[in-house]
Amino acid sequence: MKGPVARMGALYQEHLYLGATFAPSDEGDVMRVASYPSEKGAGFDPKAAYLADLTGSTYELISGDASQALAEAFFCGKKLAVGECSWEASLTAEGALTSVPLVGRTGQGEYVMLDPSPRGDVASAWLGFISSIEQDGYAPYAGAQVEDATEMLTPLLLAGHAARAVLSDYVEHPRDLPAPGSVRNVRLDRIPTVSMGIRLPGAPELPAYALLVPAAQAATLWRSFLSFGEVEPVGSGALGRALRSLTPWGDDLFEKDQVKPSAERLSAAGLLRAERDFIGARAL
Repeated sequence: MKGPVARMGALYQEHLYLGATFAPSDEGDVMRVASYPSEKGAGFDPKAAYLADLTGSTYELISGDASQALAEAFFCGKKLAVGECSWEASLTAEGALTSVPLVGRTGQGEYVMLDPSPRGDVASAWLGFISSIEQDGYAPYAGAQVEDATEMLTPLLLAGHAARAVLSDYVEHPRDLPAPGSVRNVRLDRIPTVSMGIRLPGAPELPAYALLVPAAQAATLWRSFLSFGEVEPVGSGALGRALRSLTPWGDDLFEKDQVKPSAERLSAAGLLRAERDFIGARAL
């Protein structure tokens, strides 16, 4: 059991209890849940909250003195303040889309990039390349470190009409939870989490949260969430369907061929800032 547990992450045994089927992540080195026997199809239950383990997704920590410079060159959307999060597109120098991950600025010199889509590995590889650029002895992002965060905190997603009500049961007051577009350190029944409120363009009123949980306590919180009758576990198949239906760029993330969105399309999706100071701007 040692090998599979190491490849799946902190919740591997929990998924086995639920009868999950697994598939390799897009990077191929970590297993992720494909589906559970209990899943009820592609439709949204108006009374439900959906719980997913995002282990196996692209999950990067960008930190260090040059992290802000790197993030603001790499992503073409909003320049995040500390405590903010958003969907952030990244482009190659030729203006091709790498992906649109969820990015949170968790500290003055710290960003988290979380991408459950098939294009996450493309964004990760491009980020690694950009962070290590050096020419004639000048390395603009030498003060930034890019690390795989898989072993640091376990990423969970809780989304759906009942998600806010479920999480409210763990905090003193619902206002303790992050609003859409914000990041907060929240204790859920004394378990410290980095919590991000996710704004879904296709359903702006739908509560959704990314929760980064210490691995040692991830199973405790996972079981606690599932003790609510309205919480249903879902795998990567359901997540893919949700991305495609709830974001205007979702289909692009599953496109195997190169995608070169126009500036107008990126802007309409809320993924493009007015300043043209990011990689790929000249090609738009």
